[in-house]
Amino acid sequence: MVVPEFAYDVVIPTHGRAPDLLGQTLTSVLGQTVAPRRVIVVVDGAPRAAEELRGRWPEVEFVLLETQQGQGVARQAGIEAATSEWVAFVDDDDLWSPRKMHVTADFIAVHPHCAAVRTAYWVFEDPDRPAGQFAGQPVDFRAGSLSELEEAAAESPSPSNDPGYLDIRGESLNEMLARNAGVMGSTCVRRAVLDALPPVPAGIVPGDDYLLFCLVATRTEWWLIHEPLLYYRLHPGQDTRQHREDGALAIVRARRVAWELCGDRASRSLETYGPSYRAEFRTLLWPLLRERRWAEARRTHRAMLPLLPRVRDRLALLLPEPVAWRWRRRTNARVLPARDIPASPQLWDVANAQVAVVIATYNRPDHVRECLEHLARQTVQPAHVVVVDASPDDRTRHVVADYSWVEYRRNDLGRGHTASSRAIGIRDLDADVVAFLDDDAYAEPTWLAEILAPYRDLDVAAVGGRALNGQPDEADIGLGEIGLLLPDGTLTGWFAADPDHEVAVDHMLGANMSVRLDVVRALGGIRDFYPGTCLREETDIALRMRRAGFSIVYTPRAVVRHVAGTYAKGRRFDSRYRYFGARNHVVLLATTLGWGDPHVRRYVRTAAAGWVHEVRAGLVAARDRDGVTERARGLAGGLRRATIDALGTVAGVGAALVATAVLRRGGTGVAA
Repeated sequence: MVVPEFAYDVVIPTHGRAPDLLGQTLTSVLGQTVAPRRVIVVVDGAPRAAEELRGRWPEVEFVLLETQQGQGVARQAGIEAATSEWVAFVDDDDLWSPRKMHVTADFIAVHPHCAAVRTAYWVFEDPDRPAGQFAGQPVDFRAGSLSELEEAAAESPSPSNDPGYLDIRGESLNEMLARNAGVMGSTCVRRAVLDALPPVPAGIVPGDDYLLFCLVATRTEWWLIHEPLLYYRLHPGQDTRQHREDGALAIVRARRVAWELCGDRASRSLETYGPSYRAEFRTLLWPLLRERRWAEARRTHRAMLPLLPRVRDRLALLLPEPVAWRWRRRTNARVLPARDIPASPQLWDVANAQVAVVIATYNRPDHVRECLEHLARQTVQPAHVVVVDASPDDRTRHVVADYSWVEYRRNDLGRGHTASSRAIGIRDLDADVVAFLDDDAYAEPTWLAEILAPYRDLDVAAVGGRALNGQPDEADIGLGEIGLLLPDGTLTGWFAADPDHEVAVDHMLGANMSVRLDVVRALGGIRDFYPGTCLREETDIALRMRRAGFSIVYTPRAVVRHVAGTYAKGRRFDSRYRYFGARNHVVLLATTLGWGDPHVRRYVRTAAAGWVHEVRAGLVAARDRDGVTERARGLAGGLRRATIDALGTVAGVGAALVATAVLRRGGTGVAA
């Protein structure tokens, strides 16, 4: 199906790009199965190059800027030249799959309210360049042509870059202010939205694309097509790589400009971004200090301060990472005092420990197969592997039947009961340690060996590992902030960060975690008070372990690639996700820490303040947006978010009262 009236122009800003790279881009654009009406290349300050390009590509329209003004200004000139209903963007070194705009047109036909959309993407580098040249960047393919890329993509299950970080609909502006959740080459926006925006300020390089994403998010939500249809090229000549010397300052400036342009329409206050910005800014500031680039560090630090209004965030920014980590560890020890410590088990040798792996799944048979294939390549083989299937059909059962060393178990409760699946998985197991994987988490060969190593210390009751999502700079963001329960009752994540050493944490990521089975059983087993999206179910056992005085360790050497399969129902950041996030968090704090714990009271106060802020954000949107429809949407959005959060919190209080009554009777909430 293709929308008959679907019409789009393509805008490509360029300056000094090698003709062969730009030529490959143009070939991929002109080869779309749904052709563009116009292809507009904006040549930024290179008159001679513009004349040469006109001769080679007569079917392409060229707009010349006499002097170089930057990619943001060039892109804006292309937007102003566009006349079709939709404007698609691509950088001058990336490639489109021939089906990209066909799939986009079909998607828009099914979602007529969509006004801004992007797709997932593959990352590739040219085969004639040295492998591993871009450390820390996941690369899907090494290929030299679009046909080679298409062949490789057809044989690959999913990109290394988890597209989940692009799925921000429902929280588009809030999430975009927190991080750059966008890739320009996969983007398509209604021209009416673009025409209503102020131009991106000149001189923000890199960061001009980020600012455009933020501005669009003030007018509409970003939608995501999960199919990867862009080939994002890594090479030394990228614009983002030509500004490394002042890159830290440019990133901070882009954040500040984003708040100046869009902050009054966000439903979160600047203070709530403190932990996120603090973690990101530490990764920008401390390399400058270590390299003794004092002047640049001072300028960057001064630029950061307006984005960190709280004194504690400013102080934490200046603490060296090892000092911050030890301070957090001492703070956490005070937050979660030791009590009711079970008797330590008999000493056992980690090298000879009995290890089981449990995989909970729902309707993802292909992911299960890939997960098991990675398990088969482990350097340390588990004694037991159990797949617990809650699917409504037998597809996963048939997949597991191909692996004689895997046990298949059923969870007849269906979706929304991941904790019950974990409980079914450990039932009657004879093991010292149980490691849990999500079905969309693919383990590196040394994963199991590395996740076992910290158990040499008998105070360690659980170990979590690193989950690679393929997001830019994820290894460096959140160092010193990994897996913490904060004084206000909220949790930090950052489970893709690589601190290069083991770290004491308060909780783990369920996609990549392990527990001592005797401790779990001594603490009453796994509980299932977390329906819906199952948010917080893995944190329950972790906080109970910390409450009992045990240590939990995060080791960055136990690595999985988390490809983030589709949700069983709904998607991330939708209304259902918000509701169950608020509900389940109250249940978590009340049942693991107790009603009298200050974390519970502080969290409820923080949540109530958030409701008020959402209402105010809706009123601001109703005042500042253009047109009656947009104002009504802005007001309705703020009221909807406040209502959902309030209903979730109130429902959480009721559910927590029921859960504590169940616990007093000796129950766990596991019905299976």
